[in-house]
Order: sequence, then structure tokens, then C-alpha cells
Amino acid sequence: MWGNFSFDYACSLARGRSGGLISMWDPNMFVKEDIWCDDAFVIVKGQWKILNGDYFMINIYGPHEPSAKGILWNCIKDFIHHHSGSFMLFGCLNEEALVALKDLEIKIDSNNAYPEDYESRINLLHEIDKIDNLEALDWLQKS
Repeated sequence: MWGNFSFDYACSLARGRSGGLISMWDPNMFVKEDIWCDDAFVIVKGQWKILNGDYFMINIYGPHEPSAKGILWNCIKDFIHHHSGSFMLFGCLNEEALVALKDLEIKIDSNNAYPEDYESRINLLHEIDKIDNLEALDWLQKS
């Protein structure tokens, strides 16, 4: 990595069909202080050598199920609320919810929707609203 063998990492091991998560960094740039791991995320707290303050790298593997996504985002939100510093979120968020919403709206607009399609649309809009609130919280933290 980076032309040498000097790297540090934090991981959440594979469970079931999940391949696990790994975050890697150059220890000459970022110094790890603490790690929190879960099936759906790896959080690394540390210091960038050229910056002051605490930084949290949050590597996320978002679940596909809407209820599990809500639980994950609530967990991440609670973590952010209980820690001070700057937060960087990245990973695979599995946000095909926006594609699903577009497909549902096309069905509804063309009068081809079933009653459960309306309910699914409402659930997706609630999920998107939760994500928007988390993004607003992130921008507030950054400011």
C-alpha cells in the first residue's frame, strides 16, 4: 500500500454471507486512538498528523432492508451525538431506495399501482427524510 508496507487497519470480520469490512490508512498520516466495530460499520477515532482535533472515520455497509437501515442510521446518529470531533462517513450505503422510489412514482402516476405500492412509497419517503436529517446533522457538525 502507498508504495511501502506501512499501514494500519481496523476490521469487522465476515459473518454469515457478509464479507466483513476493513478500513486501512497510512500511520504516517493518521494515528489511531480507538476503534468501534459492528456488523454494519467500523469507526476509527484518531488524529491526522497535520491537523488538530479528533477525527472519526466511519466505514459503513448499509443493509438492504429499510428497518435495518433505520436501526443503523439511528446507531450512527447516537454515536455522533455522544462524541466530539469531525466525522467522515463512507462505504457502501446501498441507497437503491431512490431508484425504488422513482419506480413507484412512475407506477402511481400511470395509475398502475397497488395499495402496497402507496405504503412502500410512504416508507421510502420516511427513510429518505431520516437520511436527509443525518446529512443536515453532519453539515451542522462541520460548521
